Amino acid sequence: MIEGDTVILRPMTPGDVDMFLDWVNDLAASPFWYGKDRPLTREELLGDWESYYFDGSAPEKGRGFIIEAESQPVGMVAYADVSYDIDRRPVRAEIDIVIGGSHQGRGYGVGAMRALISYLFDGRGFHRIDVHTYEHNTRMRHLLEKLGFTMEGVSRQAAWVDGEFVDEMNYGLLSGEPGGSKRR
Repeated sequence: MIEGDTVILRPMTPGDVDMFLDWVNDLAASPFWYGKDRPLTREELLGDWESYYFDGSAPEKGRGFIIEAESQPVGMVAYADVSYDIDRRPVRAEIDIVIGGSHQGRGYGVGAMRALISYLFDGRGFHRIDVHTYEHNTRMRHLLEKLGFTMEGVSRQAAWVDGEFVDEMNYGLLSGEPGGSKRR
């Protein structure tokens, strides 16, 4: 369990899959995940999200957390695509987040991201965190800039979303930067 100022991050379990699937398929919660030509199936979700996100069997590869506020689940945040140096020290992780539609606009995303960033930098010793989002996801871009992430580049027409290619914005945060680790 990871405690933040406004939220608690508890490890996801296999029992959270259906709730997570509901958030992913909710246009208000996640209009930028997977495209919206049809709902994502449970099998498709589990084909993309490895079992270790839900059961903790490979924290060196990634882990998913349910975001709780006032003892209620309000969203999910996860880290993945972890890279290590030659001595197996953690170097880089990527973060994904979704907040349930009825829980958006209450600061839970900021609280969850701050808690996970602190955990990854201070608790796990990572040096860098990356986040990729689509150009039209202005809420996420604003959140990342608020947290101290730097927009480092654009992958032009990197994703097919709602019938068109869109640019992907690439953000990064280093452990010694404002918004990064408090201990370094």
